[in-house]
Amino acid sequence: MAIKCPKCHSENPETKQFCADCGTSLTAVGKPGVSVTRTLETTTDELVRGTLFAGRYGIIEELGRGGMGIVYKAKDTKLDRIVALKFLPPEWTSDPQAKERFIREARAAAALDHHNICAVYEIDEAEGRMFISMAFVEGETLRNRIEKGPLKLEEALDSGMQVASGLKEAHRKGIVHRDIKSANIMITKEGQAKILDFGLAKVRGGIMMTKEGATMGTVAYMSPEQARGEEIDLRTDLWSLGVVLYQSLTGQLPFHGEHDQVVLRSILHQEPKSLRKFRAGIPIALEQIIDRALRKKREERYQTADELLADLLCVKKDFEAGAVEEGLSWLRILLKRRVPQTLGLYLLVSLGILQLVKWLVNRFILSPHLPDFSLAALLSFVPTVLLFAYFHGRPGLKRWAKSEKIGIPANLLASAALLVLLFYGKTLGAATTMVTVKNEDGQTVERVVPKQEFIRSLAIFFFENKTTDPSQNWLQYGIPLLLDFDLVQDLFFIPDRGYDFFDTIKAAGFPEGVGLPLALKDKIARDQHDKYFISGSFSKEGEELVIETSIYETKRATEVAKNEFRGRDIFKLTDQMSLKIRRDLGIPEQYIKDEKNLPVSEMVTASVQAFKSYIDGANAAVFEKNWDKALKKREESVTEDPTFAYAYYDIERLAAYMNQPEKREQAFKSLMQNLYKLPERIQYLIKSDYYAFKEDKEKQIAVLKMMGELNPEDIASHVLL
Repeated sequence: MAIKCPKCHSENPETKQFCADCGTSLTAVGKPGVSVTRTLETTTDELVRGTLFAGRYGIIEELGRGGMGIVYKAKDTKLDRIVALKFLPPEWTSDPQAKERFIREARAAAALDHHNICAVYEIDEAEGRMFISMAFVEGETLRNRIEKGPLKLEEALDSGMQVASGLKEAHRKGIVHRDIKSANIMITKEGQAKILDFGLAKVRGGIMMTKEGATMGTVAYMSPEQARGEEIDLRTDLWSLGVVLYQSLTGQLPFHGEHDQVVLRSILHQEPKSLRKFRAGIPIALEQIIDRALRKKREERYQTADELLADLLCVKKDFEAGAVEEGLSWLRILLKRRVPQTLGLYLLVSLGILQLVKWLVNRFILSPHLPDFSLAALLSFVPTVLLFAYFHGRPGLKRWAKSEKIGIPANLLASAALLVLLFYGKTLGAATTMVTVKNEDGQTVERVVPKQEFIRSLAIFFFENKTTDPSQNWLQYGIPLLLDFDLVQDLFFIPDRGYDFFDTIKAAGFPEGVGLPLALKDKIARDQHDKYFISGSFSKEGEELVIETSIYETKRATEVAKNEFRGRDIFKLTDQMSLKIRRDLGIPEQYIKDEKNLPVSEMVTASVQAFKSYIDGANAAVFEKNWDKALKKREESVTEDPTFAYAYYDIERLAAYMNQPEKREQAFKSLMQNLYKLPERIQYLIKSDYYAFKEDKEKQIAVLKMMGELNPEDIASHVLL
């Protein structure tokens, strides 16, 4: 017998479950208003209109027929009401199992009294036929309504809630329907849903019954355990209701195929396509409900109809409150879900966290990598924030979606991998460490020193004279040297002065050490293994000196900071430059406040003339190799300022080079008297020379070891050792 498709009206073999032309389900073809699992061909004498059956039921018309019976519309003349009569097909009356199932349906249904379940009035046998008298429901099946197109969201919710309510009552009495499908749900004109056909109902404590070993139920709506022929429970009905909800919203079955075996394989091993592929704007909460109802493992599904009903009620409340997004644009959906607002709040909080981290770094002298680490971490978590906001940013269900369960852990793992990649090998704790050493007198000395990773080595090039006055040329060398003297006080810095690499500058064709292009400065700094280099110039506006400085990162030759300083006092300007450089290169503010850092005028000299003579002496030694002139100029410096410790140090070294031991001894005497003015690391070098001069090797080695342990990045001690 051929089956005609109710949608495209093409003929299909009776073995087909879906139309070969349009894919429409053929499992329940029959007259509107009646649930049918498969149309039967029967040769029984049919009851015709006007027939009086069992002495009280006047037959009006046949409504349809299904796998377990034929249904007629009739009038109960005794009670004067319209009923539906369901008969077991005569050719099955000899089948005890079918007859038992028919009776069981009636008993199960008769035990139920609920407005969403079709009422059963009586079960009896007359004229050789077993029949059930039940309420006649005027309307259309949900299947027929869906064939006209997917239901409106509100209609799908209402029908789903009503079916869940009916199942709640059935399950409360220990009855499992086992064949929930759209063809077994009648929708009245008033929109009331009624569950029909408890023909496969399973009563708690009863025996699971099959027909010729086949699993009972309509294939496309079967649960996995039902498809496998396993013992079932109320969670099977909840699965089937999930299929009905899916079908109501999309017009499609979640599991389908050309043959029953293909459908069963899909139910057991495949996941349904996302509802959003068929229909935009479906609330994520409703999608989550259906997703949970269709879990393969029954323990992961809803455990009771009451639980499912409660979640559907939440979605309905959202709909009534205007929180449902059907028909909205993506922008409106994102706004309704408060995704932009949540992201904005997250970024604002992140900004606050970054400021807090920076404060902590400065306050407790922590790793300068921490702000970058925090920024990378906070930005890498943005996908998690977006996912969370999208699924939880509006009222309604707060259950975690599958995309969250996959996406958020994946994002966290990716974030962790990114942070490891970016910060592997970098210290993220304290930027300093406590070092305990013994001085030359055997006394234990404790010092807080920067960790090697955070020490900034930098080359300070000679500055350019932008004035037209050649008499100011000495400042080309004086300003950077003062800056070197000032920065060497800070253990976070290892400065290299232009005098130290002048031979390289001269070899490059710049005999006066100025006028170098930026690329050459970068190359020299890289060759010196300096992380940064400083380039600068000065000019005059009236009596005011204008100094411009630029800090460059050697690795990328990029400008880190550019500053301008104005004033008449070269020493105060140097202090300002030094402080700004320390801040520009990220020295913690608390360290700057806590560490001893003398004004350069106290550490070097407050006399401009003494310092000018010192520079002239340095130029004579480095540029001219004129040692006598160099010594003379240094002596002029200490004549001008008898406390000029750096000048005494140079006199001592020149005297040693020129083999003038008496002058050297006198220089040492004055130098040791003013040693307190100099930075600690310079004091170690002077003490090393002093103990060598005094031929006290033990103390010289102790001083150099102490210097190396406190300043491991400074190669001077290692070279001398």
